[in-house]
Amino acid sequence: MSNTIDYNLNDQIYENSDKTIKIFKTRRFGTIKYIAVKVYKKSYHKEKYSYEYSLIKPINNLGIVNIMSSSEDHNYFYMEMEFCATGDLSRCLWQNKNNPYSERTIKQISTQLLSGLQALHKTA
Repeated sequence: MSNTIDYNLNDQIYENSDKTIKIFKTRRFGTIKYIAVKVYKKSYHKEKYSYEYSLIKPINNLGIVNIMSSSEDHNYFYMEMEFCATGDLSRCLWQNKNNPYSERTIKQISTQLLSGLQALHKTA
């Protein structure tokens, strides 16, 4: 785990109810590719961060967001992940609630979900 933070956290896209976990859309300095940075307040979420990182980091699966690296400072843990421009599955389903998915699309979504779930079960 690195102690170097090489991006600005200005574009917040999520915050939990107690404001101790936030997700930002950002880019590393000198790059054009967006990443998501999940920020955990250390005083509240040390175990949650450690568990989530150790569970997801070793997985390489299309159904699971890839963790690229992590870092920390005195107050926070930073989990750097691939950025999904369309958001998570629940957001996609909610945005398309009035336009039913085709059987082909449902099959693709289901296949990715089951593949991701299988990968998590193998890791856990």
